[in-house]
Amino acid sequence: AALRHPRFYRHARLKGAQDLASRAFGSNQTFFAANGTATCNKIGGQALVRPGAIVLGDRDGHRSRHYGRVLAGAQVSYLDSYPLNEYSMYGAVPLREIKHRLLELKAAGKLDRVRMLLLTNCTFDGLVYNVERVMEECLAIKPDLIFLWDEAWFAFARFSPTYRQRTAMNAANVLRDKFKSETHAAAYAAQQEKLKDADDETLLNTRLIPPPQARVRAYATQSTHQTPTSLRQGSLTHVNQQDLTSQVEQTLHKAQTPPPSPHTTHHTPHPHDDETRR
Repeated sequence: AALRHPRFYRHARLKGAQDLASRAFGSNQTFFAANGTATCNKIGGQALVRPGAIVLGDRDGHRSRHYGRVLAGAQVSYLDSYPLNEYSMYGAVPLREIKHRLLELKAAGKLDRVRMLLLTNCTFDGLVYNVERVMEECLAIKPDLIFLWDEAWFAFARFSPTYRQRTAMNAANVLRDKFKSETHAAAYAAQQEKLKDADDETLLNTRLIPPPQARVRAYATQSTHQTPTSLRQGSLTHVNQQDLTSQVEQTLHKAQTPPPSPHTTHHTPHPHDDETRR
């Protein structure tokens, strides 16, 4: 059925396939890439971050994200995940920790430089975030914050009613509709009145409501070769942002051009290292 879709005849096959993937995964746009999600993470980092911008990210994330921030010239503010010593592994970054860091940067007069939050959504050990709540409360502090979710192991989640609720694309669609409602506007106004002159401890202990004009800008990178059936190293970058700029889109499109391209820059030099084959 997919091969008979009219888009395959009106446009290039790759563009048609990406449009179908976008519809399936609930994004505004989807871009294909080779060389794994490691490449998508680095391309996303360069597309979304300007030199000198502050990026918040988990310290124990995949190294491709660290490379991407270095290539973009970003200033990284690392967040620590909570330890699960009983199981010899780390969990996720507590929401309180993320909010605390944003409030610290706001107090230091640096909130305007904060560009993006980058987290692992579904760790190697299967731990996932409440994506909707994380995005909602962060946008209450920084209404134009960009979110890049590394969902390398979580592509299958879109097709499960239970797991879908914890995906970046679903959360972005839910929040965008929510922010348009009169109920949300009323709740935001009421909370602003209640929290007038509130200190940081109060803000940390409160479920914050973002302003109705907050911009929902969510990106997710996924490895189709990890959980769905795909050719080796096939990966996706999902975009859920209505106001995608031409500069960002151009950088993402470069992932599909012949060399020289971001694949040349981001090529993994150690094919036998399991950690790099994402």
